[in-house]
Amino acid sequence: MTAKIWDAKTGQELFTLTGHDGSVNSAACSPDGQRIVTASGDNTAKVWETQTGTELSTLIGHGSGILSAAYSANGQRIVIGSVDNTAKIWMQRRAKNYSR
Repeated sequence: MTAKIWDAKTGQELFTLTGHDGSVNSAACSPDGQRIVTASGDNTAKVWETQTGTELSTLIGHGSGILSAAYSANGQRIVIGSVDNTAKIWMQRRAKNYSR
């Protein structure tokens, strides 16, 4: 499944974020606008670079689909909520391809 990045001023599609195996249920932009996190029904969240659409990391650790993801106000943490009745907090600088 995919998510898309659009130019808010022109309405032009900039990138298609491809990589999730399930529905994309949520997306959030970091406070500095440099990253996007997507939450998916495939039990993962992914972090993307907004300028290129490049996937930077996959956050693995939930036993069920992920419903939502958000950045903290300072952009240092990502919180992810899942159908498995858990929420996990990830440090942005450590959000590489690993599980917790």
